[in-house]
Amino acid sequence: MSDEPAEQVRGRRQRVSLASLYLDPNNYRFADHVDYTDVAPEDVFKPDVQRRTTKLVLGDNLANVDDLVKSIKENGWLDLDPVLVQRHEDGRRFLVVEGNRRVATLKHLHGRYQEGAVDLGRLDPAFFTHLPVVLHEAADKRQHLVMMGLHHISGKRRWPAVNRALAMKRLLVQFDGDSDAVCRALGVTKQDFNRSIRTLALVHAYRESDYGDQFQSDQYTLFREVLCKPSIRRWLGWDNKTSQAAEQDNLDRLFSWMSSVASDEGDEEEAVADAGPVITTIGHVRELAKLIEDPNALERLDDTRSLQEATLSSDLLTKTEVNRAFIACNDGIQRLHRQVGDLDSEDLDRVEQIIGQLHGLAFARKRRPALAGERLPWQPFNELPQCQFSKIDVDMYRGINGLALHDLRRINLVAGVNNAGKTSVLEAIHLLAHQNDETALLDAPRWRARMNGEPDPVWLVEQIQPRIHIAGRFD
Repeated sequence: MSDEPAEQVRGRRQRVSLASLYLDPNNYRFADHVDYTDVAPEDVFKPDVQRRTTKLVLGDNLANVDDLVKSIKENGWLDLDPVLVQRHEDGRRFLVVEGNRRVATLKHLHGRYQEGAVDLGRLDPAFFTHLPVVLHEAADKRQHLVMMGLHHISGKRRWPAVNRALAMKRLLVQFDGDSDAVCRALGVTKQDFNRSIRTLALVHAYRESDYGDQFQSDQYTLFREVLCKPSIRRWLGWDNKTSQAAEQDNLDRLFSWMSSVASDEGDEEEAVADAGPVITTIGHVRELAKLIEDPNALERLDDTRSLQEATLSSDLLTKTEVNRAFIACNDGIQRLHRQVGDLDSEDLDRVEQIIGQLHGLAFARKRRPALAGERLPWQPFNELPQCQFSKIDVDMYRGINGLALHDLRRINLVAGVNNAGKTSVLEAIHLLAHQNDETALLDAPRWRARMNGEPDPVWLVEQIQPRIHIAGRFD
């Protein structure tokens, strides 16, 4: 069969030479790549442009098409999803509209085949000169973008999120700013479209900032999650209509948390070491949203660049947890009220126990106000003394009898199912290590009940075990 131009009939399958097919350098598959540049129509067919596009599609060492190479060798050319092409005005060249990855892979295999450096497997070499394609006679760029969008934005073979957003933004220009028309053309929701465009605006602001050279395409989902959090939007003064943040200082702080920060070049004793980004996962964004309205926590975050430190220092989170506890307690009481007729004696005993815990909590708060002050710094494990237990025998404590822990080391793991006695083992070790401290005996039941304050004395006496026998060897 000759390599003469295919018949210009829209939608009809044709066969053309692989050499007459040219990759689309403006394909949104790699629009987020650092080497990507928008190519003018008159430059699309230039050899250097095609070489750069081929490299982008294939990836380093065929990383982007390795699976496709294996599939073609194993199965041959599966003509199930047609390669769509547009004919150039000269009638001899064709621009690939859909199927750039497959065409690039075939071109690579063809080159290696000509060198005698590859086994084609089940691929028929005839496809190199007679590849089936379908002519796409869309005359304008808008139809071209819509068709790609249907395949890779709302279709099954989706591009990465940032590439989909870039394609939506480009289509918005082609549709003269009519976002509803773009949504109808692509079959996407207005919410998804708006979030994509707004996220791109935030990404653009980041790339224009002092940290812009650090942007990676996988950060797009983090910026999208940022704009999904109402508390962070309020803190930024974000306006959905203009897609801009009114609080520039807060925006700069957010960008610094999402970036690596170089050390200060001032006093060597006060210099801060190079620090990596604080916000690297969607979970980090959600954690930030909980404390974003707490100035003290954010100041701690700036100082330590540790989300954990900021969370632990947040008074707002503490207050939120207390409120949640009260809400849960009130809900539980209401449910018990509705089931009061079904409560048996054992249930009522549990009610009395809870009442005792609440009395102990109130009594402790009246006698001893909550402690204030900075949290003690973490003690590095390698600074702990070498002293340790080498042997522990729990002959009688709660439900444990005859337990022998020998040949202990500095680190020991205690594992077991629920109610197996792990907490009791730890309590026994605590009592053994504090034999001259009578408060240790009182702390054990208080901790077990998760009680922060002083418990009711009557309840406490009932919890103390009358006979305890624990022994051990220390150093």
